[in-house]
Amino acid sequence: MDDLTRGDLKTLARVLPAGLAIALVVAFFLLAPGPVGARAHGAAVDRWAEHEPTAYSFDTSYCSGMCAECTTHVTVRDGEVVGTTRSRGCGPSRDAGPTIDDMLDLADQMRPRLFGAHVTITYDGYWGFPASITETCGEGYSDCGSGWSVRNFEVVEDLS
Repeated sequence: MDDLTRGDLKTLARVLPAGLAIALVVAFFLLAPGPVGARAHGAAVDRWAEHEPTAYSFDTSYCSGMCAECTTHVTVRDGEVVGTTRSRGCGPSRDAGPTIDDMLDLADQMRPRLFGAHVTITYDGYWGFPASITETCGEGYSDCGSGWSVRNFEVVEDLS
């Protein structure tokens, strides 16, 4: 400390708070939901790309607000839906059903950002597909929120 002059100490006293402020801002953006969600999603997409089977099946369901959960069993071959079956009492499906790539796209659209609704996404540790996507509303809201899930994922060996 003997080598520091009074001018050096004044400069250090000005620079140190600015450096700490910059470090805090950088840490906030690195640890905020947006960047963390982007890294988790990117790692999940990489796992899926590495392990994606030619043919697979899974159960998926969606619910928004207060609803009965309807499950759709989806079978996919070469990236295309080749069969769907809805659970009893759910009525007809309006679409062919999603692929895992569609579910990954949904997860990317829904993933947590810096501002907005609270979204939690859980990815399968091996395959990378989004096992659940849950959006919850803030205080004061009722009958809102939504959730998607992927369950019973299986590789299908023979679709002939």
